Amino acid sequence: MCFMGEAAVNQGAFHESLNMAAVWNLPVIFVVENNEYGMGTAFHRVSATRVEERTGAYGIPASVVNGQDVLETYRHFERLVTEVREGGGPRFVEVRTYRFRGHSMSDPVSGTYRSKAEVSERTEKDDPIKILRDLLFDAGVLTQEALEIMDQETRARAEEAAEYADSAPAPDSSELYTHVYSQINEHGRLFFDGRDR
Repeated sequence: MCFMGEAAVNQGAFHESLNMAAVWNLPVIFVVENNEYGMGTAFHRVSATRVEERTGAYGIPASVVNGQDVLETYRHFERLVTEVREGGGPRFVEVRTYRFRGHSMSDPVSGTYRSKAEVSERTEKDDPIKILRDLLFDAGVLTQEALEIMDQETRARAEEAAEYADSAPAPDSSELYTHVYSQINEHGRLFFDGRDR
């Protein structure tokens, strides 16, 4: 799987990647997380076509999923992964989502390119964690007490992982290509047609 934001679809490398994936019939799923804004610019202001239309020239099947719905997204990708693993070739998915926070520390949550009202409304209406939580509450699968325990355990695991990452030594330079290519030739790269050049 190859993840990117919607702003990436206007770059040449994106189209080159789609083309090669189609030519070589690669087992890859291109995932575009469309949160409507590339940094601070609304996508419709910088694109003449919709995100899901980008694969037409390459014959790669495209689909759209509501990224705010955890279960819908899971089912959607479960099907695509099966298709790709069975030799169906590359797939392209636009995950429609929304960014509740700024793009970076220099990007305020609202006020520059989106209003506080917009962010507040979308946070209240479209938070995938709240949507799933409410679904599980309504189905009687989850209680508030169990949720709080799960939240505490998850926070502790995240803090433990962050501490480990901060204290772990940097990997040796000999590990540079480990898990990057399925095989390495004398040039340090893999040719997908199986021939060295």
